[in-house]
Amino acid sequence: MRIGILHGWMLSGSGSNIYVQNVARTLWEQGHEVHLFCQDRDTARFPFISSIRMHNLDGSVAETVLCPDGVIVHVPDIGPILPVFVWDRYPHFEKVIEFPKMSFGALQSYLDCNTDAIATSVQEDELDILHANHAIMMPAIAREVSKRTSIPYLTALHASALVYSVKDDPTCFEQAFNGLEGASAVLVGNEYFKSQVMEMFAERYPELSDKIVEVPLGVDTSIFKPTPRNECAKVIATSLKDNSEQLLGRDAEQSRTIRQTFYEWIRKGEVPQSVFEFAKQYSQKHPDADLQHRIASIDWEKPVVMFVGRLIPGKGAHDLLIAYYELAKRVQSQLIVVGAGPMREWLEAFAMFRRFGIGSMLAPWLDAAKKLPDSENLLSAAVEWVEETATSCEPMLDTKVLFTGFLDHTLLQHLLPCADVAVFPSLVPESFGLVTLEAASAGVIPLVTDFSGLRDSALVFEQSIAELAENDLRFPLEPQNRVQTIANRIEHALTLSKSSALGKSLRATCERVYSWQAVTASLVKVYESITK
Repeated sequence: MRIGILHGWMLSGSGSNIYVQNVARTLWEQGHEVHLFCQDRDTARFPFISSIRMHNLDGSVAETVLCPDGVIVHVPDIGPILPVFVWDRYPHFEKVIEFPKMSFGALQSYLDCNTDAIATSVQEDELDILHANHAIMMPAIAREVSKRTSIPYLTALHASALVYSVKDDPTCFEQAFNGLEGASAVLVGNEYFKSQVMEMFAERYPELSDKIVEVPLGVDTSIFKPTPRNECAKVIATSLKDNSEQLLGRDAEQSRTIRQTFYEWIRKGEVPQSVFEFAKQYSQKHPDADLQHRIASIDWEKPVVMFVGRLIPGKGAHDLLIAYYELAKRVQSQLIVVGAGPMREWLEAFAMFRRFGIGSMLAPWLDAAKKLPDSENLLSAAVEWVEETATSCEPMLDTKVLFTGFLDHTLLQHLLPCADVAVFPSLVPESFGLVTLEAASAGVIPLVTDFSGLRDSALVFEQSIAELAENDLRFPLEPQNRVQTIANRIEHALTLSKSSALGKSLRATCERVYSWQAVTASLVKVYESITK
């Protein structure tokens, strides 16, 4: 089958970029001819790319051939402006602008440039079907291409377009409706995301429900795989040494200065708002510069609990940190916090206060966090815990919490499998929760908040694996007793982790349901149902 995949951005970084990269690669590995349309100008770095075709504004095409066989990349020239859902810097573009802020002329130019390039390929390469990613603007473009060429298309929805562009902007909503209306099928990752999509479009397009097909997003089971515990220290040390050029985040001197500042706050009995300024002083996209030295201090004979995610209130790392200290009253373990964000130093300050039993600092610590945007309703469990604990806060000197800074997959794939339990205590809805699947693929027990797409993933494992009972992988969103329940779930999971059979079952379920091979096999069935 000749498949055109439409994606208006890069092939690495965000979840949908990773999705497109892996779908294209795996479809080609399964014998299909794949044409991938994107704006990534550096795709030669991927070994599965065979050629790159630059579609110029005058209609000419310049091709660079890299190898005889592989995915063919098409890069339409869209001019100096790259439209996005969430602003960031991108090479090769003079201006990056959110879709709702685009002028009519700029948007029309973007649509026309993509439509012309894709229609040319559909006709010259005799494509059978188009797979358009996100609600905007690729489905609307695919619909126009379909009008010109009669090629059918489907749409694969991801959360970011709906949340950041379609939901609140009439123009984006109309473009999304236009693309969805013409699609032969609409893909969603799980039942929760389907409900979110229908809530948004049901009034305008109730028939959409009949088009929706559930195909899960995937996880790269080839890189996230179990690591024997006795090899963890060696694997991590080798990985950090091989990728030492990445260690450009917070350095040892900055860490010492931050700790000294914490001691000064203890002396004064206050946690000023400046705790959130530290994150602006170093790179948020790299691991700590001294990580190689600090991670060597981990005792891999003790159980390891891990958090992976952005350090913001919505991800709930503060609830996990509190739960860790409740757990430490009963079970010795180590907590590794992987990620970056404005709450990092706030979390580190709490770890210091709690370790040394300085209960008088807990209320000022919490007051500082309440000044973060949108944090008030996300701190309820912490507030409940502080009210009960501040006056009886004993030192816990044996506890160990390691913060790593940001890790990309080249490092995370080696560290994550060394955990016994990975906890994802999100307080805001998540459509899928990819990192939970990465943990399970590595044989690590994932624990999640019992709501949104996180619940859907947890249920797949709980209902498929004999060693798991109902709620073994889930804890409540509601603040009452949330922290204690997280601690209890971790304790139970650490007991379960002693059985190697559970880790093998988690991985086997990932390979069966969530591997890219399984995902693309499901996609091909949808393609065939449309083109037959």
